[in-house]
Amino acid sequence: MSDKHAALSATQNASQPHRSALQSSKLKRRKYDDSIVKKAKKLLVLGWPPGRVACYLRLDTEFVKTLHESWNPRHRQISERNAFTSQRLAFQYFQSGADLVTIADVLDAPLFTVITFLEQANFTSDEISKRLPDASHPLMKAYRKTIAHHARKTKHGDIRTH
Repeated sequence: MSDKHAALSATQNASQPHRSALQSSKLKRRKYDDSIVKKAKKLLVLGWPPGRVACYLRLDTEFVKTLHESWNPRHRQISERNAFTSQRLAFQYFQSGADLVTIADVLDAPLFTVITFLEQANFTSDEISKRLPDASHPLMKAYRKTIAHHARKTKHGDIRTH
């Protein structure tokens, strides 16, 4: 009985494999579950490193690394938010005190779009103008260019007969 419970020396412990055969087979079976593989792909798209994904989902590290390397990078994109979600996020960020540059960066939208969202959410132009970036900021330059473009654009085209 004392043989079974005898401690291993450092050299004996180093020669032992880290995973038992049972653990290894469980990890190999998990990689065939579609929901787990989809979750792994989503986490890789969000920027998680392969080692962390493997640990989090209890997958084989080599499998996640090959998935990370072989999966088509063209399809590694997060879908765009719809306008309602973006407007709601802009509203929440603005109420929490964030400036417009931060909101535009989070939404990955131009300043014109962010200001339009906030105007639709019934914020006054005075409240919005207090948080505008300085005139030399690239977002502000693009905003002025867009405003000039919209001013030149007519609402209705010429009436054409044939």
